[in-house]
Amino acid sequence: MMKNNPPLKVFGFEQSDREPDKTLIDGLVKAGVEWCPLVATPELYLQALIDQLEKEDEQTVILVISDPARVLLGEQVTRLGERFVQRGAEVIFSASATYSMVDEKLHYFYWKHYPRPHERYNFLDATAFVGEAGKLKSLLRHVKARYGDFVSLQDALSRYYADTASGCFQPVVRFTLDHDQELLASTRLSARPQSKKGWMYELLYARNEENIYHQNNLGSALAQTLNISREENSFQHQNGRNPLVVVLNRPLPVNPQKAPLLLKIRAHFQTLRQLFLVGKANKWHFKQERIFRHLPNKSTSIHQATELLVKRLEAKKPVSFAHYNDGELTFVQYYLQGEHHEKWFGRKQQQYNPLLAERLYEAMRYQKDGYLVGVPCSLDHPKLREQANKIVGDYANKVQAMAIHHNLAFMPRLLEALKDREVYFFTNEYQDLSFFEAYGIEMVPERIFQVPFRNSYLEYDRFKDMKFSDESVVVLTCGMLAKILTKVWYENHDSLSVLALGSSLDDHIQKKNISFELYPADLPLTRNLRNSRSFLFGYKSTCKECFDFEY
Repeated sequence: MMKNNPPLKVFGFEQSDREPDKTLIDGLVKAGVEWCPLVATPELYLQALIDQLEKEDEQTVILVISDPARVLLGEQVTRLGERFVQRGAEVIFSASATYSMVDEKLHYFYWKHYPRPHERYNFLDATAFVGEAGKLKSLLRHVKARYGDFVSLQDALSRYYADTASGCFQPVVRFTLDHDQELLASTRLSARPQSKKGWMYELLYARNEENIYHQNNLGSALAQTLNISREENSFQHQNGRNPLVVVLNRPLPVNPQKAPLLLKIRAHFQTLRQLFLVGKANKWHFKQERIFRHLPNKSTSIHQATELLVKRLEAKKPVSFAHYNDGELTFVQYYLQGEHHEKWFGRKQQQYNPLLAERLYEAMRYQKDGYLVGVPCSLDHPKLREQANKIVGDYANKVQAMAIHHNLAFMPRLLEALKDREVYFFTNEYQDLSFFEAYGIEMVPERIFQVPFRNSYLEYDRFKDMKFSDESVVVLTCGMLAKILTKVWYENHDSLSVLALGSSLDDHIQKKNISFELYPADLPLTRNLRNSRSFLFGYKSTCKECFDFEY
């Protein structure tokens, strides 16, 4: 049982190239709080913390500060243990208004899938966190086991938080973020609170302000605590809370600079311009659930399909998925009517071919336990759905064609299920698969096959008779070839899983399309803002069958 007023220690990492903050340390000693300095390179912070926690009593409350130069402690920090116990959590992290991840290959993926339960402070900030020594040790061991050595503390803890929130696995301790800034407050890149122009304005303004200040060599002007003030012997947050620990955006300079009003106006108008472009691209919808396609889809049919797929993967039961939407069904229609066309489809990726159309037709008709056939939405494409129903018939595993594309919230679980599996990849020359390796999926060169972007179906005979080991998984992102190989491989193996993921992972693996670049990281609120050609970040109108935002 945790004591009402447990002992408190502070672990602080000291940089070899930076003198420790004497004021902070002297203040702790004066208050009777023990300061425990740790020395390690940033990529070894995780192991250094675990080693030090091994020496502590499990009931001791530990405040971890990974960058002491960016942390302010209130004079009542001695009450941190007492107030921590009152919160009821076993570990609490500071929560920032903006997202941070060092790993460039995973940065965008976790930005999309990060939980956002709070109006503003949603993102884990590993600069300061507090917990019982025993619970911290268990948590950090689990984090290290999952994400390995030589990873930044910020990235490892952020991934752990996001992955548990996505349902990839259960955490070993009860931990939370200090969303309400009660104990640990973070000012990192917080937009000015007086703006009050909405979540998107704050996100964009903070980034624009930082970029403009740095361009004008005024970085120290960003060190001000925008949402925290001092009231006598304590901190006062703008939301009325009195945090004991404050994480700054950057170390406080001796002589902070002041930015001219003109630069602030520039940041403001640059943000307004971006808001206009974002609004235009997303049909003037600014609600997060209408723009972020990674939020949970409440459509019953979509949810059931993705749950069936991912649960079979998690249980290592064979499963197959391929979608047959407008392009595939147009091919099948031409084939059934005996027509011939030389038209190109899908980003000029596939030219009509009667042999390919026949194989697509046979793949749609095939039935086997775990073989999921994706067909068009009956509300958006009634004629195509009617045609698909005639081909597929009354088949229990007939699901929505866009089951994956329209419920990307389950993607972390799907990728998690691929870890520790023997995975084969079939890709094209415009894709970079290093994302999968960064995520933790084993990439073996002998199990990666590349086919041409255009007319990939011509490679069918080369691969159709391939044999795979038991319980392995094949991931295909290679156009219509994927749809016809899925059928023949699943038919010839009893324990193989085959996933034709299509373009659902384009924003993580696509290098460059033939005619335009997709998904720039520069402004990740829309796919593309380029002259008059805007590709939406995933905005979808509500459709009760395939994309429903209602509970």
